[in-house]
Amino acid sequence: MAGYKYSPPTGWPPSSSRGEIQAEFQRWNDQAGERVVLDYDLPMLRPGQREAAVTFLLRGNKVTVKLDKWPEFQTNLRCCLLIIKDMRLGEARGMTEAIRAAYMALPAPKTERDPYEVLGVRPDTELDVIEAAYRAKAKRLHPDNPKTGMEDGAAMVELNKAIEAVRAR
Repeated sequence: MAGYKYSPPTGWPPSSSRGEIQAEFQRWNDQAGERVVLDYDLPMLRPGQREAAVTFLLRGNKVTVKLDKWPEFQTNLRCCLLIIKDMRLGEARGMTEAIRAAYMALPAPKTERDPYEVLGVRPDTELDVIEAAYRAKAKRLHPDNPKTGMEDGAAMVELNKAIEAVRAR
């Protein structure tokens, strides 16, 4: 995000952030009234390391919060703590379920088939043979073809996109 200027505070010792992360996991368990954070792994600082990654089991699901945006390990670890706090507070406020429901309501991402599959040819086929296969399929799939044409023309649109993709390669 080029326009967003943020600079986190620096200078926390890693041991301070580690202790706060452990306390945050305990608060999360207390808040839920059960052990929802079952296990966790806190990183140790190695020379020259800047990435911090905290891995934990949340209700049986492995979660990893990893960050290397900032030049110092300590700052990245501190930001991991802030992310974990936000996750806990989001759950306490009911936001986790609301976000999950909104995500599930989104339409599935459209997946396009491989253009060579659409054209019915192998990727190593010569372009003139591919063009011939395209013309043959286009005659058959054209919406104006009374015998085999598709009413909405979706197959023809897919075929046209496929030949354009192959020609562009």
